[in-house]
Amino acid sequence: MAKNYYKIFSTFLLFILILCFDLGVNMSENLTIEILSAKCGTKPERITVERIGGLIFIRGTINVSNPCHTIKISEEINKEKRMLKIILNVRRLKKICIECLANIEFLIKMNRYHYRRLFNAQNCLLRLEYYYRGKVGVLYDGEFEL
Repeated sequence: MAKNYYKIFSTFLLFILILCFDLGVNMSENLTIEILSAKCGTKPERITVERIGGLIFIRGTINVSNPCHTIKISEEINKEKRMLKIILNVRRLKKICIECLANIEFLIKMNRYHYRRLFNAQNCLLRLEYYYRGKVGVLYDGEFEL
């Protein structure tokens, strides 16, 4: 009898894994950020959004005092209000750096199926903001399709 439970359980796990891979779900990382470039010169601070399969790509730019910065990403979730807050914490790297006004281009990857399940909805309220040297900047604040 224990063998039957083992067979059923292992079949169920295999089914879940196949389903997740077929949907394009990355089970380990639901929200990541990648720095694409950090270079001298300023640009308009804005984002663009692209949806491909199970992922949402948010590409954006933040202006900083020099190119020696990185970004740490975090999220705050409010299920009742269906609100996702993505926080970009801009930090200076500890190294000698050229002094020039600069911009950081970044790419955020979101697992759209994770957030659809989390909110049990096709859209949510999204607030994308960054913190830099005591300043809060808002790159997006509104309805967002998952």
